[in-house]
Parts: sequence; C-alpha cells; structure tokens
Amino acid sequence: PIDFSSSKDVREKKKRQLEADFTETGAVLNTCLTEKFEDVTKVLNVYNFVSERVSGNLSAVNKIRRDLVDCKSLLSCNREELRRLWLELVEQRRCIELVDILDRLQSAPDALATLVNVHAWPEATELMLYTNELLKSEIAIVPALQSVKTDLAHKHKFIVDHLKKRLRCLLYDRPISLILEKHMKLSDVRKLVEPSQWPYSEQKSTNFTDDDVKTILFIAFIWLAHGCCFTTES
Repeated sequence: PIDFSSSKDVREKKKRQLEADFTETGAVLNTCLTEKFEDVTKVLNVYNFVSERVSGNLSAVNKIRRDLVDCKSLLSCNREELRRLWLELVEQRRCIELVDILDRLQSAPDALATLVNVHAWPEATELMLYTNELLKSEIAIVPALQSVKTDLAHKHKFIVDHLKKRLRCLLYDRPISLILEKHMKLSDVRKLVEPSQWPYSEQKSTNFTDDDVKTILFIAFIWLAHGCCFTTES
C-alpha cells in the first residue's frame, strides 16, 4: 500500500510508477483486444444470448408457477361444482322416479275399474296388490294422493268383497244348491217310481267346470298368500 506519511519524492515516484503500469496495462489490454477481438465479441454475444435465454426462462417459470396456482384454484372450484351438479342429478333422477310412481298410482283407479268391468279378477287383484306396495313407500305422504288413496281403498274393498262373495258361492252356496236340487229331483222320482225300482246303486254325480276349478284355486291361493288384504268378516 502507498505510504502517505513518506516524502513528496516517494509519492511522486509511486505516482509515476502507477501511471506507467496503467499505461502498460492499457497497451497490453488493447493489444489483447485487438488480437482477440473476434473471440471477445463472440463471447459477449454468447453471454448476451445466454442472459436473454435465462431471463426468458425465468419469466416462463414464473408464468407457469402463476398458472399452476390458478389451475389449483380452478380445480378446487370445479370439484365443488361437479359435486353440486352430481347431487342435483341424483335429486332429479329421484324426482323423475317419484313422478312416474305418482302417474301410475293416479292411473290405477281407472285401470282397476276397466279390469273389474271385464271381470278380469286375477289382473285386478295383482294390480291392487302392486298399488298397495307403492303406497307403502315415501310417495304416500304426497297430499295430492289423498283422493287417489280413497278411491283405491273403495276399489280394494269392492274387489275383496266380490272375491269373498265369489269364493263363498263356489265353496258353499253352489254345492249346497246343487245338492238340494238333486235331492228334490230324487224325491220327485221316488214319488213316481215304485220302491223296488229306486236307484240305490247308480246316481248321477255333480262336477264343477274347469273354469270353476281354476277360479277356486286362484282365489284360494290369493287368499292364503295375501291374507292381510283379504280380511274375513267377524
């Protein structure tokens, strides 16, 4: 280091030495620059190019980072939106199912009336049992179904009473009437024929028709399988 406490001559000598060294260094630097000007220019150009690329990449990275943050926010929003839409879809699907059940229940009284008019008792009974099952679901609390439920209850009572009456007729009334009719005919014959000619061994049997047998079997099956619907009279 320069000693400022030395004499003026020493300082002047040091100054001249520094100026000489600076001049020499400048000359050497100019010579090097002249000789290596193309290389230096190329290096500076490469440096500028690399610097620009690095700056551009930094900007791109910052943009990607901001886009990722925005994408994360949008994904969170879309997830909530998709969940909301999914819940709405489930609710709408359930509403459509309930509306379909409601339509079927509202059309049931007319369908039962049509089946009763054509005496299609098996189909009417099946439809009646089906509507009873539907009325046990949550659709039963709908206020608009009160009149339908009342109408179905009347149809239910009419069908049950008719089936009970039909079953009683086939199981009791008709066989008894046939037996009485046969007994009366036999009595009339005995009055006309001598006792020695009475038909003890050969008697005409009374049989049910195929339709009667089918009806008896069907009604008995329905009665046993769905005893809750066909209550006996006390």
